Amino acid sequence: MSIMIQEEYLKHGGCRCPVCGSDNINGFAVDIFSGAAEQECVCVNCGADWTDHYTLSAYSLGSYDPDQVTTS
Repeated sequence: MSIMIQEEYLKHGGCRCPVCGSDNINGFAVDIFSGAAEQECVCVNCGADWTDHYTLSAYSLGSYDPDQVTTS
């Protein structure tokens, strides 16, 4: 058994265990920080655990009322 390299793990979108390659994984609550987030994950198949790291890449503006916007 060989552990996935980072590039291979990212290619699978984080949907495979980096140890055994199983897609039977669980992700727990996402902790959000300024411009980043982390999620603890565990493989149901082999029991490996790891942390996924996310970075802010963009935002999508929803609706807003321009009359309610105040500038500071």
